[in-house]
Amino acid sequence: MSLLKVPFIAAITLWFHKSLSSPNPTSEFNNKTVDENFPTVLFIAVQRGVLRLIAVTEILLISIHKSAFLRQIVLSWFPALDGAISRASNLQITTPFLIGWALVWVAVDLRKRCYRELGPFFTINMQTKCDQKLVTTGPYSIVRHPSYTAVEILHVGTLLANFCQGSLWTTYVRDSAWSTPVIAAWAILYGIVPLGFFLRRMPVEDAMLREAWPHAWAKWSIQTPYRMIPFVYCTSDLRGTRLLVSTGSELRDIVALVTLRYHSTLDSLEER
Repeated sequence: MSLLKVPFIAAITLWFHKSLSSPNPTSEFNNKTVDENFPTVLFIAVQRGVLRLIAVTEILLISIHKSAFLRQIVLSWFPALDGAISRASNLQITTPFLIGWALVWVAVDLRKRCYRELGPFFTINMQTKCDQKLVTTGPYSIVRHPSYTAVEILHVGTLLANFCQGSLWTTYVRDSAWSTPVIAAWAILYGIVPLGFFLRRMPVEDAMLREAWPHAWAKWSIQTPYRMIPFVYCTSDLRGTRLLVSTGSELRDIVALVTLRYHSTLDSLEER
């Protein structure tokens, strides 16, 4: 059954890459841009690279375990890997894995809808072009930053898929000395840093849109008051926008909350 997991792993990796790819280049002329593009692109590249490494490792272990020919070749060169290859039988499709896979698909679909609504104006950099208009339809009629909502769903899906029973985590890492560093690195790379980036970036984007289309944005902010999560995240008013994280203590609270949620999710997955 573990061989059936290979296309699911490949799909998650491909969808993750596609969902974090900008469909349009950033224009250098006739627009206003506010962003540090290189660090953003570099961070996304690291996220993709880590996920690809995990996917390739899991696919190789499954393939070697299922193929007597490949197993014989590998063990002839690396006999110490016999135990690790045998444990690859635990790399299976489970219900949490399928839920994670489905969440990744939902995230990709939502990002595609955002691409279609914004068309040529969807870029990594924050910018407003001379011929652009304020988009308030589709996903943007529900929350003002649905593309970020999609990314957070993407991160939750990859968390479920990579830390549930039947994953590399439960098979090889959970009971090793690497468990704590892996959890910390994952929480930082796919949790704390992206969330902090969105919390910092959304007020700036709102300010740019409000400056470019003051009347249209004021109407939109009333009709769509939520930034990222419907009925949860709302920090705007007609006078402008307020940054959710305004003090160091609030930032520490958010970091603690994200870390706690990651540990709680991992505990529930391990119980399954």
